[in-house]
Amino acid sequence: QQEFSNIVWSFATLLRTSEMLFRRTAPRVVETARDLDSQHLANIAWAYAKISHRDDGLFYVLSREAMESDRKCSPLNLANLAWAFASAGWHGEMSTRRVGLRDPKFFQWIAESAVAMSPQFTSQNCSNLVWSFATLRIGHQDLFEAMSVQVQGWLISNFDPQHLSNVLWSYAKLAIKNLDLFE
Repeated sequence: QQEFSNIVWSFATLLRTSEMLFRRTAPRVVETARDLDSQHLANIAWAYAKISHRDDGLFYVLSREAMESDRKCSPLNLANLAWAFASAGWHGEMSTRRVGLRDPKFFQWIAESAVAMSPQFTSQNCSNLVWSFATLRIGHQDLFEAMSVQVQGWLISNFDPQHLSNVLWSYAKLAIKNLDLFE
């Protein structure tokens, strides 16, 4: 069943936007999603978002399958799922088109899962995750507090200007005051 994940991921990675391929693959992914692990669910969501192909029904199924309690979801997969939902249909800050897919239940699950495994987050995972929440204007105090601790840790050992910029933008966008982070 992972074949669909591999196909759409490959096309999106190569920036080959075959609308027909993505439209025809979506129903098959919906049919087989229950058999996919969290990595393949995240890869599919990422691929559809990467090429700006929005399919709300597909994303709904991917989110519900990802939340199944018997699936293990890594920090990378959580960050990629959040990024995909925030980026689905993204056409820039000033766009009049619908931006992102707000799914409160799904983002609550992502936040709770991320807080529980926050020490495992890399700087990129953290950056993508908080950017996603900020882009959708979803503030989650526990999540942003946990990620702040991680950011302060990697500032010392693994400074990356792009990730730091994304994180600081996210906190500012949501007006989250975290003095330890900004000092």
